[in-house]
Amino acid sequence: MATPASTLPVKLPAGTNASLWGYGHRLPQDDPAASCLDIEQVIPFGEIDIDSFSTTVRNIDAIGYTPISDTLQQAAASFPVGGPRTIVLISDGEET
Repeated sequence: MATPASTLPVKLPAGTNASLWGYGHRLPQDDPAASCLDIEQVIPFGEIDIDSFSTTVRNIDAIGYTPISDTLQQAAASFPVGGPRTIVLISDGEET
């Protein structure tokens, strides 16, 4: 599923360090409890390969629930200590 997010890495400068987290992308809504735990660090933190990052983003298919707050907490906890840190959230906008 192509999303507007698929263009994000192209706009980042070379040498950018980032990670990619997905949620609600592996388990459908059939089992709400399991789907709400479907949070994964898809690409570990490090210097991104723009082509690989873009391909991975384009292939994420939102099929499950949307555990926004838990995902943000896990992503924030994974940041290295010190330095600037930013989280970019792309979502349907509904916390489920």
